[in-house]
Amino acid sequence: MLIIYNTLRLGGIETFYMRLAKTRYLMGKKTKILLTSKAEASNEQLLYETKKYADVYFLNDFFKPGFFNKLTLHFLLLKSIDFSELSKVFDDVDQVHVSSAIYGFLYLNIRNKLKINIPLTVGIYHSKEFTWGEGDKIPYYERCNRVLFTALLKSKGVYFFNDGLINLYSQFFDFDKNNVNIFPLGVIDSGATESNNSKLGDPIRIVSVGRLVNFKAYNLWMVDVVEKLQNDFNIEYHIFGDGPLAQEIKRKIEKHKLNDKIFLKGNIPYSDFKSTVSQYDIFVGSGTAIVEASSLGIPSVVGIESLDEPLSYGFLCDIVGFSYNEDGLYEKHDVASLISNYLYLNENERHKYKSKHMLWSQKFSMQKCVGNFEQGAITAKPLNISLGGLIFKLRYSLSYFFFSLYCRVKGKSLSNFVYG
Repeated sequence: MLIIYNTLRLGGIETFYMRLAKTRYLMGKKTKILLTSKAEASNEQLLYETKKYADVYFLNDFFKPGFFNKLTLHFLLLKSIDFSELSKVFDDVDQVHVSSAIYGFLYLNIRNKLKINIPLTVGIYHSKEFTWGEGDKIPYYERCNRVLFTALLKSKGVYFFNDGLINLYSQFFDFDKNNVNIFPLGVIDSGATESNNSKLGDPIRIVSVGRLVNFKAYNLWMVDVVEKLQNDFNIEYHIFGDGPLAQEIKRKIEKHKLNDKIFLKGNIPYSDFKSTVSQYDIFVGSGTAIVEASSLGIPSVVGIESLDEPLSYGFLCDIVGFSYNEDGLYEKHDVASLISNYLYLNENERHKYKSKHMLWSQKFSMQKCVGNFEQGAITAKPLNISLGGLIFKLRYSLSYFFFSLYCRVKGKSLSNFVYG
């Protein structure tokens, strides 16, 4: 299996790829990762950990002299590559997996040059990956992305990680909802152990861990929640992570004069996640981090993506099925009330909540996920799509670049514009 991605920074997709490689390694399976950015762009500790379990390559090591090689990711399809050397990366590969269309197009370019036809799969790691924007107003490069996505749907090369995604995508694309790959994203290893201590700390400590980006708005509205809860409880909120939302969170903390209650702790090494989170009474978040926290027996409140109000579906263990991130899935509840009600439980009742969270998280087994990834590659049909020539690559790259520039002029990064 080969994964094509940009860089191994600290984030949900990146840590998932590390866990996927680790689980495959322990099962005697080989994993390769091709990164399109230089090594220094990755988190040093995460890259080190990933290299224990996967062969990690950097695309720039295969560059030939060329003008576009010095330009940004937007011009990835125009980079000058020594394909004879790169061909060695594809030896013994039975599946190429990507998280977005541009890496899929890169593979198609490589496929054409090397005359190979390894199955391509794409995972939907964010609900808006192929659903943002309005109809024909989306830029040319994104229209091309959706042509590739549609082709992958037809070839059964798309992995949906919850049924909420299928319901959302069926509104944009025509496909049979009963004939798709759907399974939970792997998060936990078997054998997680729960702390027997269900006593509350003094102060009571709440924690969030993850990238501080706009669609993870719970990092902002938790300031309001803490302000409300502090009237009844001795409480602190610790935020681990970094990103473009950090300064806005800091300003809101200062505005509400909560500097002694809410703390921005910066990034932590992924290897320290379990030991760090285990010290807290409650977790608030989304993505893979909330499942990891739950597997440790930490009661975890769902932070709904791109929701600006302090509302949640509740504690993760009370969610039916395995969809929990996206808006519009279930009835919402006031977060301050959810946390307050939990804190008023007795120790025995809190212990039951911890156990329920651990049991709920078991459906996100990494071992099952590895099997689902492999089965998807086996059943995938040949991808019938042509990349196009130089004109397509140039037009795609310029569209990608100028739309990113447009977002900057509007005061947002492209990722903020797309993912909200």
